[in-house]
Amino acid sequence: DSFEEIILFVHGFNVKFDEAIFRAAQIKFDVKFPGAVIVYTWPAGAEEGFFNQLLIQGTYKNNLQNATNSIKGFKNFLRKVETTKKKIHLIVHSMGHQVVLPGLAEITKEISEPFLYEVIFNAPDFDSNEFAMIAPQISRSSKRITVYCSPGDNALAASSKVNAGKR
Repeated sequence: DSFEEIILFVHGFNVKFDEAIFRAAQIKFDVKFPGAVIVYTWPAGAEEGFFNQLLIQGTYKNNLQNATNSIKGFKNFLRKVETTKKKIHLIVHSMGHQVVLPGLAEITKEISEPFLYEVIFNAPDFDSNEFAMIAPQISRSSKRITVYCSPGDNALAASSKVNAGKR
């Protein structure tokens, strides 16, 4: 393999497979990333049609359950990516944090040093109290961690309301 680095992208809420692939490709193009880009995708989409789009709370709960069910698969996938011995940059968006954060917390119980080069948490749809509890483990997973969020993020505000807790 001629590349030394990998971006591993995990999409968020209500994102279909082809859209997740497009977003990852856009990241590679925008940052002119010279390495490989890998997408970990999990079942996160709504049914087509106007009526189904009105049922967004049901879609949210369904996506959340699918995210929870994907934690083990993500953990196994990340362990396989780690065996490449490439420099791994993990980018997570929105509800993808429901997949990634618990998986990372479990993996870090088994490691003694960081195995990721950089982690970017973008608009994390994850309970802030739960995050505070696992943050010490998460911080051991990577040499560098960045969190991007906006106080004006309407999706996170909606998630806070649906989940009755700060995101």
